[in-house]
Amino acid sequence: MPGVRSHRALPPRNWPKVDRDAWSKANEPGDEFSGLGIAARWAPRSRENAELAYGRLLGFLQRAGRLCPVRRVSKRLVLKDLRDLGYELRGQLAPYTVLGIFASLSKAFRAMDPTADRGLLNRIVARLSKTVRSVRDISGNLLPPWQLVAIGTDMMDEAETQTRHCWKRASLYRDGLLIMFMSLCPLRPGAVSEMQLGLNVIVDGNRVRVRLPQEERKKGRIEDVPLPQDVARRLLRYIRHYRSMFAVPAHEDSNALWISRTGHPLDRKYISARIKAHLGCRTGKRFTAHMFRHACATYIVDVAPEQARMVVGVLGHAGFRTAQRHYIKGQQHAAVRKYQGAVADVLKRGRRNSGCTRDRLRRGRCPE
Repeated sequence: MPGVRSHRALPPRNWPKVDRDAWSKANEPGDEFSGLGIAARWAPRSRENAELAYGRLLGFLQRAGRLCPVRRVSKRLVLKDLRDLGYELRGQLAPYTVLGIFASLSKAFRAMDPTADRGLLNRIVARLSKTVRSVRDISGNLLPPWQLVAIGTDMMDEAETQTRHCWKRASLYRDGLLIMFMSLCPLRPGAVSEMQLGLNVIVDGNRVRVRLPQEERKKGRIEDVPLPQDVARRLLRYIRHYRSMFAVPAHEDSNALWISRTGHPLDRKYISARIKAHLGCRTGKRFTAHMFRHACATYIVDVAPEQARMVVGVLGHAGFRTAQRHYIKGQQHAAVRKYQGAVADVLKRGRRNSGCTRDRLRRGRCPE
């Protein structure tokens, strides 16, 4: 069996009846009297990930000849099966992807059988969390927000100098606006791709407001996104002038804000591909759509380390731990620069002043 297909997920329609019924029940909307299914309250992306992760487990069991009938889905929590699934995934996917699959698998079991003992799964997730390392060089490919805004502005200005009424000109303006917008409003790429006119982007005369509905946000928060005046002006220009250069089909997705030359909504993968292509050509960096959030957190810590907790509000996290662990890339650099400055200070002033420099280092007052 080709390796690229060996971790394919089993689609829900092919799940055993017990598993299919448990997942359907977990997604029932319910009402005030019957209550909500656990998964019904999740963001769409979280439901999709949980379904895919559970499908991967069932697909693995089917290929291994271990997909046996069970009376409850909790009986699928078998150490050997989870361990062998992990070995298969680890050989073909990035470490953080494997961690995400097992974390989503734990959520799926919690929704499908709330009484299941997920201790085994949670221990696997905890061990992976401690050992996982990114295979991508995020720090080496980060760009500062001011440079990203400048690139997006240049792209839009270049489109404005063109005179042809064509989709290529509109694409250039759209992609430049995406870069500027995501630099100053670092939302998750999935939320950006799902923005709808009239629902998420409300235009009132020359004013524009961006509002993300609850189901698009992690942690279930409703957010109003403040827009700088220049972003709002260029967003209005895109909506009223450039968006009409694309074909707009008459279907339910016709109100999508970000559309392609054929009028279809841009998904998060296409948005990331366009951003990566433009920024790669202009800077030589491999910068993806999600890295706007890394750039934001790192920039805040570099410029105003005393305001590091601002990252929580800007990125919409529930706490500082996530930002500190996954997004902030500048703290180590700042620490190294402080250390290097202390050493240079000793060399410059002489060893007789090393005690003073050591005291300044302890107080965090050494020059960079």
